[in-house]
Amino acid sequence: MTRQQIIILTGCMAFGIVVLYLLYSLSPFAAEIPRESFERNFDSFVSVAERGDIDLKVNSFYIAGTSKKTVYLGSYSGPLHLLQVTIPSLDTLHMNVGLDTVMLPEDYRVFRMKVDSPFFYLSHGSMPGIFKGSLSTRSAKNFSPKGAPFFAEAVPVSGSRLALKSLSRESNGSELATLTLDSPFFEFKPDILEKQVDGIFCVDGNLLYNKEINRIVYVYAYRNEYMIADTSLNLIHRFHTIDTFSQAPIKVANIKSKSYRTLATPPARINVKSCVSENRLFIQSPLLAKNEDKMEFLKGCTIDVYDMVRGTYLYSFHLEAKYNHLPSSFSVVGENLIAIYDHHLILYSLILPEQNHQKTLVSQYN
Repeated sequence: MTRQQIIILTGCMAFGIVVLYLLYSLSPFAAEIPRESFERNFDSFVSVAERGDIDLKVNSFYIAGTSKKTVYLGSYSGPLHLLQVTIPSLDTLHMNVGLDTVMLPEDYRVFRMKVDSPFFYLSHGSMPGIFKGSLSTRSAKNFSPKGAPFFAEAVPVSGSRLALKSLSRESNGSELATLTLDSPFFEFKPDILEKQVDGIFCVDGNLLYNKEINRIVYVYAYRNEYMIADTSLNLIHRFHTIDTFSQAPIKVANIKSKSYRTLATPPARINVKSCVSENRLFIQSPLLAKNEDKMEFLKGCTIDVYDMVRGTYLYSFHLEAKYNHLPSSFSVVGENLIAIYDHHLILYSLILPEQNHQKTLVSQYN
């Protein structure tokens, strides 16, 4: 090899190193991510393995409900469309539903679907209106009484009752409420959501219903707290997540000319998305723990698992990003985890430590 060739080769290597350094410095792996003071338990008995993938063709689907062998997907772009996915075969059935109303409102795409088999519910918080129908007939009738207030979220907790996150005129803030077919048709449950700043943004969160233990769950978005209540929204427990953010980092700006409030700066969510299964609560957290592997953290998202009955933290696991996306929604059904990434639905087998221990005991006796 001549001297000129050695110089050219050395120059190419140096150029390649510079390019790699620049690419790394611009990537999220080089970004400074603060480590929090808490530690996570990454139990070696947690097993997450991909089982199947469906291309949904569009990215407007979200998880509207589940049963033991079925996942139901609603659509933001087609709110009267329902997609039924069978577990674990991933067979699909598309269906359209109808409402017993002559005309749909102009903003009918605001309708959101919830499924509690054998029923489905379509809610429109600014109409306001809730329609209930049977999956067999695919036709829904008006469920809500006249005079019902506006609401942000509606979750069915029985065939005749829904839990709502609604706007109270008395407190001028968000409150939880029940809507039933029996008197009283609508009832606010004040003081369950604890105001820290404005009573609207600071109490934002995820309203869930756990059918296995017949409990309503509310997970705050901006603080380390979740609540357990019965189906009449009588508070049972207030529990905390493992992070230390007890105060919502909310700054509110008042727009006097338009008489409304807005966020002065976008706050960082503490609890991103959540779901319930059996006695467990699964929360997607954007926080990097003191003992967490940074590379694993950056490759996807972290799911923390809690015992809802005892209010204790159990363990965590990582869920990898797919198709350059984090899951827009996820749900756990038995030993399956279903997640939606952009326009893909991915089915995972999810074996948790208690299930793994049971399988080990069974294998020892066989």
